[in-house]
Amino acid sequence: MHWGTNGDPGDVWITVTAAGETFQNLLSSPSWHGGDLDGEQHSPFIAQECAQRLASHLEDWIAESRFGWGQQRIARYTLPQL
Repeated sequence: MHWGTNGDPGDVWITVTAAGETFQNLLSSPSWHGGDLDGEQHSPFIAQECAQRLASHLEDWIAESRFGWGQQRIARYTLPQL
């Protein structure tokens, strides 16, 4: 997971490599929440939205990958209580 690289400051990207295939996805961006992209102010990172987006996109990626081709997956996740 990396923050603020390959895009606007404050962007949250994830890269997953499994069975020799790589998945990369933008999980959150300040621009999606009306944030200022000048590097000074950013909207808050919203963990629930990122978790939902990651689960949904991983479901699609796995079904299209060589190792999971055609296999329907249902992503389930829980976020720790802070």
